[in-house]
Amino acid sequence: MRVLLLALLLVGTAQASPGLVPPEGARLPLAARLQDQHGRWQTLGAALAGHPAVVVFADWTCRALCGTSLGLARMALAEGGVPEVRLVALGLDPRDGPADALAMAGDDVLALSGDAATVAALTAAVGLHAEFDAANDQFVHPVALLVVAADGRLLRVLPGFGLAPEELSAAVRGEPDRWQRLLLMCHQALQAGPGRWALPALSLAATVTLLVVGGWLLRLRRHGAPR
Repeated sequence: MRVLLLALLLVGTAQASPGLVPPEGARLPLAARLQDQHGRWQTLGAALAGHPAVVVFADWTCRALCGTSLGLARMALAEGGVPEVRLVALGLDPRDGPADALAMAGDDVLALSGDAATVAALTAAVGLHAEFDAANDQFVHPVALLVVAADGRLLRVLPGFGLAPEELSAAVRGEPDRWQRLLLMCHQALQAGPGRWALPALSLAATVTLLVVGGWLLRLRRHGAPR
């Protein structure tokens, strides 16, 4: 199932340059100064406050998958029983500010924004490359959950969709990754010009559908058919 999903994903993203390739020993810079959705400035280290975190990069004005990915990460954390883990969203567009972050993330996600240099330092630290689509005023970027330790070390990269809560819990505990990672591209379908969006959109839809079905089958296998 995972091999099939990966094949579908590659069809949709073969022409896209955005990606996520963490360098060895990847670590987020805890000294980075960021502004939360209420306008308060703090370092990333202060935001983590000695806790591990699930970090999501997002475009606050995204019209595609960013908001959905944040919501799913929130649910996976709640269902996985890992209350000490912070959910932190980092803005990709330095032109966006606290009001934009609040509109997407609300109050139950720590949404942090920074200037261009800070955003560049954060994305470079974990090997994330996002590409700006000027025609749609959006960033194309991988939809991924980055599990980081309290000291900023990157522990695991997980897909933003189709993730079982127990997988997230295992990643936070530092257990080995048994699966190949799947990353969807946020805003992929809107990236291309007329006549080029259909294949990425269909691949995206197929991938999401199979992720849902695969997750359901996995749960069915583990817990048995409903009576």
